[in-house]
Amino acid sequence: MLHSWLAPDAGLRHALSSACPAVLPQRSTRWNPRAGRVRKGFQVQVGSKWEAERALESVQSRPKQIGSEHGEGFVQFAMSGPQRLDVDTLNEQLKAKGANRLRYTMYPDEAFGMLFRWENVVADTHGLQLRAWRRLAEEAELPWPHSERDMYDLIPERVIMEVLQWTADFERAKELSFRIAELFLEELEQLTEVDEGLMDWLGTLRAQNVPCAVVSSLPNILLKAALERMNLSRLFQVRVTAEDDCETLSEQLLAASLKLERPPNNCVVFESTINGIAAAHNATMKVVALQGRPYKGFQLKEADLTCACLSELTVWNVRRLFALRGAEHMDREFESPVDPPKYRRTANATMD
Repeated sequence: MLHSWLAPDAGLRHALSSACPAVLPQRSTRWNPRAGRVRKGFQVQVGSKWEAERALESVQSRPKQIGSEHGEGFVQFAMSGPQRLDVDTLNEQLKAKGANRLRYTMYPDEAFGMLFRWENVVADTHGLQLRAWRRLAEEAELPWPHSERDMYDLIPERVIMEVLQWTADFERAKELSFRIAELFLEELEQLTEVDEGLMDWLGTLRAQNVPCAVVSSLPNILLKAALERMNLSRLFQVRVTAEDDCETLSEQLLAASLKLERPPNNCVVFESTINGIAAAHNATMKVVALQGRPYKGFQLKEADLTCACLSELTVWNVRRLFALRGAEHMDREFESPVDPPKYRRTANATMD
């Protein structure tokens, strides 16, 4: 569900308006930030209490639903009732037409859109979370398990109370969850390392004029600062952040395709999770999965392509993902009308 008039970032609103003018009402948006506070350990400069609270909540591991199980896209509430913009409508509205269609015939790579997930694709967020959890255990003098446990796809309160079993008091678990968010922000501010394979692949896409987008649940102010420290801000033309107010993983991907002005069935998603692969396929997108972040290769078999490093990819790999378009599973098939054969009329045989 998308409440575009509440979001400070008007990029997604403009993309939706251009894709389907009847969906969004033309309404001016004014957002006046108020003087807010900054929590201890929160080093990012924010302009309002709303931004501080939103940033502190979004850095926690709160999993999103997959979305678009039945092809749904965005829902806009208007005076005449809810209006829906599904995936098929987006594919039709964003199809290349006119001069763009002729240009994409000469330069086919520019017709594609590349969507990169920030979590564990652009940045090693699992490593940041692990270091933050270790710092919290040392700071609060809490026991740390000898073997690594599954705590990345759970909310912090559940990790503290059920996985690590540090406390049974929910209020204490809530305090520790806010502290782990602050420590994660501190680790995020120190992030400067970039995977060499990612930098090479983004450089190749930039040389071919292929638009790229980064998708994250972080606020725009945090994501923009992190990309500038990693020298990646010039390589991503579009950012989908918490200000876009996307409730599911598929809505984040569809929002990125809208901002790139590319139909969803012409986009390639670089993911590392099983839910992300399902969300991309529900949005009619292709998926390239990265192994070992944290899933193994056999666990990512539903992806269209898997690789251990992005440096292994070439532009031809992207073209081959769309080579069988129209003949794949669940693609709509059309039967060409064939006229019945015309038989020559012959006279009845007679016997003399």
